[in-house]
Amino acid sequence: MNSVVISRLVQVFPPDSPYFRVAFHITVGRPPPFVPERLQVLLNDPALLGNIAHSYAGAELSLPGFDWDPVVQRAYAHFLHPECGDDPNLRLAFQLQFPEHRRERDVIRGLLWAGATDEFIATFFGFDAEVAHLFERLFWQCRDRFGEKWYFAQLLNGRRASGANETDGLKLLQVARTTRSPEAVLEAADLDCAGGPQNDDHLALQLEENLRELAALGDSQALSLLDQFLEDHLSQAITDDLTSYCMDPNVRARIRELVKARVREYMDAQPEFTGKSPDDSK
Repeated sequence: MNSVVISRLVQVFPPDSPYFRVAFHITVGRPPPFVPERLQVLLNDPALLGNIAHSYAGAELSLPGFDWDPVVQRAYAHFLHPECGDDPNLRLAFQLQFPEHRRERDVIRGLLWAGATDEFIATFFGFDAEVAHLFERLFWQCRDRFGEKWYFAQLLNGRRASGANETDGLKLLQVARTTRSPEAVLEAADLDCAGGPQNDDHLALQLEENLRELAALGDSQALSLLDQFLEDHLSQAITDDLTSYCMDPNVRARIRELVKARVREYMDAQPEFTGKSPDDSK
């Protein structure tokens, strides 16, 4: 749901709707917020759909008429009757928002902003791919809003305002936005990306990228394979050699060290990670 669609919700929700009552902590006798305030809250809420479903279910009111994403109706039903417990994937996606799961939540948020697929995230964490899909749609909208720079800036500002508990999450978001690499996010989180997913599309991209990196360092075997790969990248024999080479534990260890070094260089250059102001180096 992008900002254009979200803006239409201002006309759908009355000022005293359950969503706004929760968002603005509206109490009896307090005047409702004006339209610009309501619009700003809607646009800046990454968990918008989840919060809508949760607030209306909590008030035991039906969702207002709108062309809702099916996951909203599904979440609403789950929150309205949580005792049924018949939606384990949605329940897990919701539980990942709890403070005790901050570590996993922050990594998943970073991976999503880095462009990781549901399958990548699910394989790494060992849950169903639908959990990652529900996590993004309901509690961390980003895929429909990658091009909205102001939205990402608001997310960063919100993490900073939340204090020290959000420092790691802020770091991972910065790395994700800068590198667009799920592997870099995992490395920044001190997690071993070697255990992550290896679906065919992801592996094919990584093989060529890794080979070019090693070749650039002067690795003779990598240089030879790269020459063959560029001449005939469809050859099964070359692809097998390339796969075998890049999956070698020693080679993978070198690749991980390269990624760590790139992330470390980036973080050392950012004042918010070093604790220094831009003027400290002068």
